[in-house]
Amino acid sequence: MSPSRLYFDLAGAASFLHCHFSDVSYYIKEDLLRLAFKSDHADAILLNDSLPKQAIDAINWVEAEFPSMRLSSSEAQETEGASDPWVYFKWSAVERHVPAVYPFGIWELEDLQGNPVSLWVIDEDELELTFEWFTDEEAKHWPAGCFLTLEELERFAGKSSSDSSLPFAMPKKADEVAEAIVTFGNRFFSEVGHVPTSKELQGYMMETGGRDLQMSYDTRGRDYFFGDKPISKRAFNDRYKSYLFEN
Repeated sequence: MSPSRLYFDLAGAASFLHCHFSDVSYYIKEDLLRLAFKSDHADAILLNDSLPKQAIDAINWVEAEFPSMRLSSSEAQETEGASDPWVYFKWSAVERHVPAVYPFGIWELEDLQGNPVSLWVIDEDELELTFEWFTDEEAKHWPAGCFLTLEELERFAGKSSSDSSLPFAMPKKADEVAEAIVTFGNRFFSEVGHVPTSKELQGYMMETGGRDLQMSYDTRGRDYFFGDKPISKRAFNDRYKSYLFEN
């Protein structure tokens, strides 16, 4: 029996998910699937939550062209490394920071669980922030060296380690909005047969559960209302992505 593949290109991911490769491309561009790579030059992959505040602020300052930061030996000893050599990123992070040209660098990175991480190189007894440069894969508008991991595809398909068949999972602290998004997201998946996009889920919730959810949409402010609780489209999208990747 052949061993299972641990990562896939676009065509391989489409075969795994039983869809067209253009669908996989769409899922990536909508941040439903994350690309992954293994850095060929970073000496350490650190969890951002373990970094000192000034380092976190530098990495999160999206207006910066390329953030610059060093950690002293004592600061580096207080950090925590990621457990997986694969590093993930969402396509929206690319669109926020760089034009659609190659090569490009990116520093909004995550581990498999969605925890923010960053790449560092050793410089004598200090660590210096670095990032990965990507080139075009044979003019296919695909970052060279990037793949879709088996774990990411299983997460997207709703096949978590607990063998759950549903793509949305309730967060630890769930309010009524979280419960609605997860419940109706899984209901859509069961009825239609694919993971809904955020826009599809919004329309589905309005059409099938608007009255029960007391859900309405304000075209002027472009906010959804659950009873008297407003939630912007951006906040809805952020929640949608978070609950989808909880699996």
